[in-house]
Amino acid sequence: MTTASGPDHRPGRPVASPDRLFTRIVRGTVRLTHGIASAGLLGCLVLVGWSVVSRYILDAPLTWVDDAVAFALVAIVTLSAAEVTRRDEHIAVDLLTSRSGPAGRRITGILSALATILLCLTIIWQGWASAGFARIIGITLGGTLEWPVWPFLLMLSAGAALIALVALDALIRLILDGASAPHDGEAA
Repeated sequence: MTTASGPDHRPGRPVASPDRLFTRIVRGTVRLTHGIASAGLLGCLVLVGWSVVSRYILDAPLTWVDDAVAFALVAIVTLSAAEVTRRDEHIAVDLLTSRSGPAGRRITGILSALATILLCLTIIWQGWASAGFARIIGITLGGTLEWPVWPFLLMLSAGAALIALVALDALIRLILDGASAPHDGEAA
Protein backbone atom coordinates (compact mmCIF):
# COMPACT_ATOMS: atom_id res chain seq x y z
CA MET A 1 0.00 0.00 0.00
CA THR A 2 1.39 3.36 -0.97
CA THR A 3 0.36 6.90 -0.49
CA ALA A 4 0.34 9.55 -3.15
CA SER A 5 0.68 13.27 -3.23
CA GLY A 6 -0.95 15.82 -5.44
CA PRO A 7 -3.80 18.29 -5.48
CA ASP A 8 -6.53 15.64 -5.28
CA HIS A 9 -4.90 13.46 -2.64
CA ARG A 10 -5.75 13.65 1.03
CA PRO A 11 -2.82 12.81 3.34
CA GLY A 12 -2.94 9.35 4.87
CA ARG A 13 -5.37 8.00 2.28
CA PRO A 14 -4.14 4.69 0.80
CA VAL A 15 -3.83 4.33 -2.94
CA ALA A 16 -4.19 1.00 -4.74
CA SER A 17 -0.93 -0.69 -5.68
CA PRO A 18 -1.04 -1.87 -9.31
CA ASP A 19 1.91 -4.23 -8.87
CA ARG A 20 0.21 -6.90 -6.72
CA LEU A 21 1.09 -10.32 -8.18
CA PHE A 22 -2.48 -11.67 -8.01
CA THR A 23 -3.76 -8.59 -9.85
CA ARG A 24 -1.16 -9.02 -12.59
CA ILE A 25 -2.02 -12.71 -12.98
CA VAL A 26 -5.77 -12.01 -13.14
CA ARG A 27 -5.27 -9.11 -15.56
CA GLY A 28 -3.02 -11.20 -17.82
CA THR A 29 -5.35 -14.19 -17.81
CA VAL A 30 -8.42 -12.09 -18.53
CA ARG A 31 -6.64 -10.17 -21.30
CA LEU A 32 -5.53 -13.46 -22.86
CA THR A 33 -9.06 -14.89 -22.84
CA HIS A 34 -10.40 -11.61 -24.20
CA GLY A 35 -7.84 -11.79 -27.00
CA ILE A 36 -8.95 -15.34 -27.80
CA ALA A 37 -12.57 -14.16 -27.84
CA SER A 38 -11.64 -11.26 -30.14
CA ALA A 39 -9.90 -13.66 -32.53
CA GLY A 40 -13.00 -15.88 -32.39
CA LEU A 41 -15.19 -12.91 -33.29
CA LEU A 42 -12.99 -12.13 -36.27
CA GLY A 43 -13.15 -15.80 -37.25
CA CYS A 44 -16.95 -15.65 -37.10
CA LEU A 45 -16.91 -12.57 -39.32
CA VAL A 46 -14.78 -14.42 -41.89
CA LEU A 47 -17.05 -17.49 -41.72
CA VAL A 48 -20.21 -15.43 -42.20
CA GLY A 49 -18.62 -13.53 -45.09
CA TRP A 50 -17.49 -16.78 -46.69
CA SER A 51 -20.97 -18.23 -46.22
CA VAL A 52 -22.59 -15.23 -47.92
CA VAL A 53 -20.18 -15.43 -50.88
CA SER A 54 -20.71 -19.18 -51.07
CA ARG A 55 -24.47 -18.89 -51.02
CA TYR A 56 -25.11 -15.92 -53.30
CA ILE A 57 -22.12 -15.91 -55.65
CA LEU A 58 -21.04 -19.56 -55.86
CA ASP A 59 -24.58 -20.94 -55.35
CA ALA A 60 -23.19 -23.46 -52.83
CA PRO A 61 -24.65 -22.64 -49.40
CA LEU A 62 -22.69 -23.71 -46.32
CA THR A 63 -25.43 -24.82 -43.96
CA TRP A 64 -23.11 -25.53 -41.03
CA VAL A 65 -21.76 -21.95 -40.73
CA ASP A 66 -24.83 -20.56 -38.95
CA ASP A 67 -24.64 -23.26 -36.27
CA ALA A 68 -20.87 -22.92 -35.88
CA VAL A 69 -21.10 -19.16 -35.43
CA ALA A 70 -23.97 -19.47 -32.95
CA PHE A 71 -21.98 -21.97 -30.89
CA ALA A 72 -18.82 -19.84 -31.10
CA LEU A 73 -20.74 -16.87 -29.71
CA VAL A 74 -21.20 -18.77 -26.44
CA ALA A 75 -17.41 -18.97 -26.08
CA ILE A 76 -16.91 -15.37 -27.22
CA VAL A 77 -19.35 -13.96 -24.68
CA THR A 78 -18.15 -16.09 -21.76
CA LEU A 79 -14.49 -15.33 -22.44
CA SER A 80 -15.16 -11.58 -22.84
CA ALA A 81 -17.39 -11.06 -19.79
CA ALA A 82 -14.49 -11.11 -17.33
CA GLU A 83 -12.65 -8.32 -19.17
CA VAL A 84 -15.81 -6.21 -19.17
CA THR A 85 -16.11 -6.83 -15.42
CA ARG A 86 -12.42 -6.05 -14.84
CA ARG A 87 -12.78 -2.72 -16.67
CA ASP A 88 -15.98 -2.01 -14.71
CA GLU A 89 -17.83 -1.43 -17.99
CA HIS A 90 -20.80 -3.65 -17.24
CA ILE A 91 -24.33 -2.36 -16.83
CA ALA A 92 -24.79 -1.12 -13.29
CA VAL A 93 -27.36 0.68 -11.23
CA ASP A 94 -25.57 3.37 -9.27
CA LEU A 95 -28.53 4.85 -7.45
CA LEU A 96 -26.98 4.16 -4.04
CA THR A 97 -23.29 4.52 -4.88
CA SER A 98 -23.69 7.84 -6.67
CA ARG A 99 -25.15 9.31 -3.47
CA SER A 100 -22.67 7.66 -1.13
CA GLY A 101 -19.38 8.89 0.12
CA PRO A 102 -16.11 6.97 -0.21
CA ALA A 103 -16.92 4.68 2.73
CA GLY A 104 -20.36 3.86 1.31
CA ARG A 105 -18.89 3.12 -2.13
CA ARG A 106 -16.28 0.89 -0.52
CA ILE A 107 -18.92 -1.05 1.43
CA THR A 108 -21.17 -1.47 -1.62
CA GLY A 109 -18.10 -2.51 -3.64
CA ILE A 110 -17.23 -5.19 -1.08
CA LEU A 111 -20.83 -6.44 -0.97
CA SER A 112 -21.02 -6.44 -4.74
CA ALA A 113 -17.75 -8.40 -5.07
CA LEU A 114 -18.94 -10.95 -2.50
CA ALA A 115 -22.30 -11.35 -4.26
CA THR A 116 -20.53 -11.75 -7.61
CA ILE A 117 -18.21 -14.41 -6.22
CA LEU A 118 -21.12 -16.35 -4.69
CA LEU A 119 -23.13 -16.17 -7.91
CA CYS A 120 -20.12 -17.27 -9.97
CA LEU A 121 -19.43 -20.20 -7.63
CA THR A 122 -23.05 -21.29 -8.09
CA ILE A 123 -22.74 -21.05 -11.89
CA ILE A 124 -19.44 -22.97 -11.83
CA TRP A 125 -20.91 -25.75 -9.72
CA GLN A 126 -24.16 -25.95 -11.72
CA GLY A 127 -22.34 -25.80 -15.06
CA TRP A 128 -19.93 -28.54 -14.02
CA ALA A 129 -22.73 -30.78 -12.73
CA SER A 130 -24.91 -30.14 -15.78
CA ALA A 131 -21.99 -30.79 -18.15
CA GLY A 132 -21.28 -34.10 -16.46
CA PHE A 133 -24.92 -35.13 -16.72
CA ALA A 134 -25.19 -34.01 -20.36
CA ARG A 135 -22.03 -35.92 -21.22
CA ILE A 136 -23.23 -39.11 -19.52
CA ILE A 137 -26.58 -39.17 -21.31
CA GLY A 138 -25.20 -37.80 -24.59
CA ILE A 139 -27.28 -34.64 -25.07
CA THR A 140 -26.51 -32.90 -28.36
CA LEU A 141 -27.53 -29.56 -29.82
CA GLY A 142 -29.91 -29.75 -32.74
CA GLY A 143 -29.12 -28.34 -36.15
CA THR A 144 -26.75 -29.38 -38.87
CA LEU A 145 -23.77 -30.06 -36.59
CA GLU A 146 -25.34 -31.85 -33.61
CA TRP A 147 -22.51 -30.99 -31.23
CA PRO A 148 -22.56 -32.28 -27.66
CA VAL A 149 -23.93 -29.83 -25.09
CA TRP A 150 -21.39 -30.47 -22.33
CA PRO A 151 -18.51 -28.34 -23.75
CA PHE A 152 -20.80 -25.31 -23.86
CA LEU A 153 -21.84 -25.86 -20.25
CA LEU A 154 -18.18 -26.09 -19.26
CA MET A 155 -17.54 -22.85 -21.16
CA LEU A 156 -20.15 -21.13 -18.98
CA SER A 157 -18.36 -22.46 -15.90
CA ALA A 158 -15.02 -21.22 -17.25
CA GLY A 159 -16.45 -17.75 -17.88
CA ALA A 160 -17.90 -17.66 -14.36
CA ALA A 161 -14.52 -18.72 -12.94
CA LEU A 162 -12.83 -15.82 -14.75
CA ILE A 163 -15.42 -13.34 -13.44
CA ALA A 164 -14.98 -14.78 -9.92
CA LEU A 165 -11.22 -14.16 -10.16
CA VAL A 166 -11.83 -10.56 -11.20
CA ALA A 167 -14.31 -10.09 -8.33
CA LEU A 168 -11.88 -11.68 -5.87
CA ASP A 169 -9.14 -9.31 -7.02
CA ALA A 170 -11.50 -6.35 -6.58
CA LEU A 171 -12.48 -7.62 -3.13
CA ILE A 172 -8.85 -7.95 -2.05
CA ARG A 173 -8.06 -4.45 -3.31
CA LEU A 174 -11.11 -2.95 -1.60
CA ILE A 175 -10.26 -4.59 1.71
CA LEU A 176 -6.49 -4.00 1.68
CA ASP A 177 -6.15 -0.78 -0.31
CA GLY A 178 -9.57 0.80 0.06
CA ALA A 179 -9.92 1.07 -3.72
CA SER A 180 -10.71 -1.17 -6.64
CA ALA A 181 -8.11 -2.00 -9.27
CA PRO A 182 -7.12 0.85 -11.54
CA HIS A 183 -8.22 0.43 -15.14
CA ASP A 184 -5.70 0.21 -17.95
CA GLY A 185 -3.99 3.52 -18.52
CA GLU A 186 -5.14 4.83 -15.15
CA ALA A 187 -2.48 5.86 -12.69
CA ALA A 188 -2.66 4.28 -9.28
